[in-house]
Amino acid sequence: MQKKASWIDYLHILVKWRRLFFTTALVVGIVGAAYSLIMPKEFKASALIMPPGSNSGVLGGLPVNIPGLNLGALLGAGNEQSNIVLAILNSRTVAENTIRRFHLIERYHAKSIEHALLRFKNRVKFSLEKEGTISVEAITATPFFHPDPEEERARHLCVDMVNYIISQADSLNRALQTQQARYYRQFIEKRYLENIDSLRSLEQRMKAFGEKYGVVSLDEQLAASIKMAAELQGQILIEQIGAEVLRRFVAPENAEYQKKIMKIQALKKQLNDLIGNSGSLDQMKDDIPAIFPKFSAAPELGIQYLRLKRELEVQKVLYEFLTQQYEQAKIQEAKDTPTIQVLDPPRVPILRYRPKRKLFVLFLVLLAGILTLCYVFFMEYVARLRQTEPEAYQKLEFIYQNLMPSFLKKN
Repeated sequence: MQKKASWIDYLHILVKWRRLFFTTALVVGIVGAAYSLIMPKEFKASALIMPPGSNSGVLGGLPVNIPGLNLGALLGAGNEQSNIVLAILNSRTVAENTIRRFHLIERYHAKSIEHALLRFKNRVKFSLEKEGTISVEAITATPFFHPDPEEERARHLCVDMVNYIISQADSLNRALQTQQARYYRQFIEKRYLENIDSLRSLEQRMKAFGEKYGVVSLDEQLAASIKMAAELQGQILIEQIGAEVLRRFVAPENAEYQKKIMKIQALKKQLNDLIGNSGSLDQMKDDIPAIFPKFSAAPELGIQYLRLKRELEVQKVLYEFLTQQYEQAKIQEAKDTPTIQVLDPPRVPILRYRPKRKLFVLFLVLLAGILTLCYVFFMEYVARLRQTEPEAYQKLEFIYQNLMPSFLKKN
């Protein structure tokens, strides 16, 4: 019966082959250290950027003072803005522009732009921090046998790449904002011109009515009621504009859109209750809507005059609102200021990022030690097999003679 090996037997084997272990570790360590001196050096540059705030988001900083409507908070604020900028940074457009700008296809020795994109993604990283900021990192490498000029070139290249990527992201973000601002400006401009035409038409009608019938006086109570009705109707029109703007960006089932529709209906009901008109408020045409109450104390001509005056007040309220929004939209469309703030600009690295020479040499020595240990135990096993089981040894020798390459047999 074969005796089971103990820890003393294993220790004996290690002591027996100690010279091989020492020689292997020494040779591998020297070769690994020499190789680490000539292998490419990698340098990393990083920057920390702050995405635009809620007033300069994907909608181009559209006015957010429409009553009850906060487009900035709904469609692009806070972390949402960080995600938008992160998507721009990870876009193929930014990657391809950077590759062409710094001739990275030749530097990466890539066969095509597709291969260069894969290597670019491995060397350029973007990460979203907890505070909402974004980290931009770029790694560049020197060739083998790198002289000092190559190291300096690699150090400055990673900094230039980070700066260029940030500028590209800012440029694309501004273009996106300008496009959204243009759409908003065109919508407001259309409503603004319609409002101007309505005001001119009402002024002409007021002039013709005054020339034909003269001005009719009404008591203060009736005037106050008309003013209140005009303000309510003006508020309804403003809310409808806000709903139309929101409808362009969200689905009809959106909770914010449904909330505005309910608010408009509530204002219409309040106006109906105020003026005591059973007619539908949805049937508002270019003519004066028949929503004014029939005051028995006022003459018919006075009623017609006050209807004209009330509609004129409504259009004036709407004019003030549209004028402000229209001017803001034009300013926002023409604005071309940076949207991304650089908190920590990239700096030229002094120390290399990789390779970690000590860890590299230590890894090679440990790997060589493990392989040497396997070889030693295999040789000891073959020697013991030759003494204790000749038949099994002959089979192993037969396999060796028939499968091993000829140059290994000679050795």
